[in-house]
Amino acid sequence: MNERPTDVAFVASALRAFALGVGGIGMTALSVVVASGVLGNDPGGFGAFAGYIGTLFFGIGTVGWFWLSARRRGIILIVDSGGILDRRLSDTVLPWSAVRDAVAVDIYRQRFVLVRLDPAFDATWPKKRGVGMTLRANRALGIDGYPIGLQGLKGNFDSLLEAVTAQLAHWRQQHGVVPRA
Repeated sequence: MNERPTDVAFVASALRAFALGVGGIGMTALSVVVASGVLGNDPGGFGAFAGYIGTLFFGIGTVGWFWLSARRRGIILIVDSGGILDRRLSDTVLPWSAVRDAVAVDIYRQRFVLVRLDPAFDATWPKKRGVGMTLRANRALGIDGYPIGLQGLKGNFDSLLEAVTAQLAHWRQQHGVVPRA
């Protein structure tokens, strides 16, 4: 493993972002239908309440998704010998020296590379607004780390996983670091 792994970069995909946004519009519309009582549910009952909550949740989420997607251009995620740069999380690279481990996980039928960081680095790593809130919500669900996926990006999960694991293993070998248990 003396050969240096290939650097990879993933760019924003307007088509994937649009498809996810259309899914959000569909869920918002379904929530409106449930809230209106058209399906025969009690207009003042729990179904209507769930519909109103769904309308707010999916409506705000969909608007936010389109707003963020419109701002994302070019290279969003880079995996290279210096670490991982995911511009959705931070504008600062996650150096391999701070990565405890990186494993493939399935979260609600979506595949991610779950990156766990050294707590001392994590406490000082500058994150973008909203990342801390998402991290706390993930931890409440038992997901401890930063899930890095390709939602809204061009590429496939296997190439992301291969790049992260190969670069991490290469860095560890070059620096004589034994993976932590």
